[in-house]
Amino acid sequence: RGIEATAVPPMQSRAALFETAMKLIERIAVPVNLLVGRYQLPLSYSVVLADCPLEPMARLVASQARQDQLEGATGNQEEIFASDEVKQEAKRSRADWFGSGQSEDMLRDLSMALFQLRADAYPPSFVLYSIPEDAYIVVVCRDVECMNDPFHRELPPLRESQWLDWPLMADHFPKDAQGKNIPKAMPIAAAEAIAFALKNKQQGTDLFKQGEFEQARAEYGVAVEQLDRLDSAASSDANNTEETAIRLSLALNSALCSLKLSEWSRAVEFSSQALELEPCSTKALFRRAQANKEIHNWHQATQDLQLAASIAPEDTAVAKLLREVGKAQHQEDKKAKQAMQRAFGFKK
Repeated sequence: RGIEATAVPPMQSRAALFETAMKLIERIAVPVNLLVGRYQLPLSYSVVLADCPLEPMARLVASQARQDQLEGATGNQEEIFASDEVKQEAKRSRADWFGSGQSEDMLRDLSMALFQLRADAYPPSFVLYSIPEDAYIVVVCRDVECMNDPFHRELPPLRESQWLDWPLMADHFPKDAQGKNIPKAMPIAAAEAIAFALKNKQQGTDLFKQGEFEQARAEYGVAVEQLDRLDSAASSDANNTEETAIRLSLALNSALCSLKLSEWSRAVEFSSQALELEPCSTKALFRRAQANKEIHNWHQATQDLQLAASIAPEDTAVAKLLREVGKAQHQEDKKAKQAMQRAFGFKK
């Protein structure tokens, strides 16, 4: 994997520069690899080593990210001059920088280093490292639609580090003839994609056993994304069968995590994904019925349970839930009828 390293101010020895960068990368290699898999990031590491305290640098990067957001909010890609909001943010950022006792030269050199990173065809996530403090922040550059995903903030050993999101606007990505974003990751061999997916699946299961249901679901999501990278054109029938089985298991596991989190609509969604892969999956039918029961969707829950009962008549859990759904529906209908009678003065 390629390594891009920049020092501010420049180091006299490039060997020393890359040696320092490599030591930092070794400390964070595992979580960075997970980031690459989840967010389809470029297959390269970018490190900015600066002879400057971390906190003012972090605020500077946060301000530049904010300026990008303000520029992107206009939706006008032909706009040449910065808006008043952007100018005010830039002015505030400079005042903050100098107020923390930092120099004009450091501001210029650091801004240039950040500009060169952002000018990349596929703007990478990068590590900003303070040499005097031996501290760093990880700047995660992602599509705006993914900004609410908390996955990267839970990755050990970066859990205690400082993170900063820098959104990517639509014009950062090259487009195909239909105007759609070109994928940022090339397909990989089926065996490799399946191996990555199984590894993430196991990590998700380990987290589930620890009661970390949200993190487990996120890990299952990474496994799905690993399978999405599979080169289907070069995949065998055996690979396709294994891929489908893994996708089914991941959807079922994600549905179970959602049930544990009381996120009923997500549980319905993941269960439905599993049923698209295997329409007669009693687990998927049962879990979707559990979620629909909680949101009082009695008809769908009953349909799913009746189908599950016809497939597995010996399953006592299905029969029990079917009785519970019927009883709950009866009670709700009874209450609704009584409310109507009171409202219109009908006698029982």
